[in-house]
Amino acid sequence: MPDRHASAARAGPPPANPEPGSESGPGPDPGEARVSVLLPLPLAGAYDYLAPADLALSPGDVVRVPLGGREVTGVVWDRAPPGEAGAEELPAGRLKRVHARRQVPAFDAVRRRFIDWVAGYTLSAPGAVLRMALSVPKALEAPRPVTGYRLGAGSRDRLGEIRLTPARRRVLAELEGGPA
Repeated sequence: MPDRHASAARAGPPPANPEPGSESGPGPDPGEARVSVLLPLPLAGAYDYLAPADLALSPGDVVRVPLGGREVTGVVWDRAPPGEAGAEELPAGRLKRVHARRQVPAFDAVRRRFIDWVAGYTLSAPGAVLRMALSVPKALEAPRPVTGYRLGAGSRDRLGEIRLTPARRRVLAELEGGPA
């Protein structure tokens, strides 16, 4: 099993007096859980984060987490059993918090096992294989709104005031009975 890392491993000790809402603090709030998040980067394994109780994360959920000075998308991964080589636990005060869960379908156990299998078979980092599975970041974003037009209630009365060219007549004909 690959080594476990902490999200704050290179960040140094936590601040003495963290500000409210900061990403890391002196310790976990009641109900916060430690979760492992695999990031789509060529890393040896998953990083540990604290998940707020209101998120109720489970393995396979796609989440946004802080990494350095940026925010990245990762997948909540299965945790290594305690006592397994490389599963050292850092103090919860050194861990950063998960920002949000992405509103996309979760990676099921079969998909997570497949990513681990491909990483082992090709001697690649699991994060590099995950990057291929998440290769279209725009697919995780909310769809852009579509603009629609319709003829307003008082517009019929004012049609005599404007010059109706053939192009305008075609537009009005399209707006007549169809949806916006």
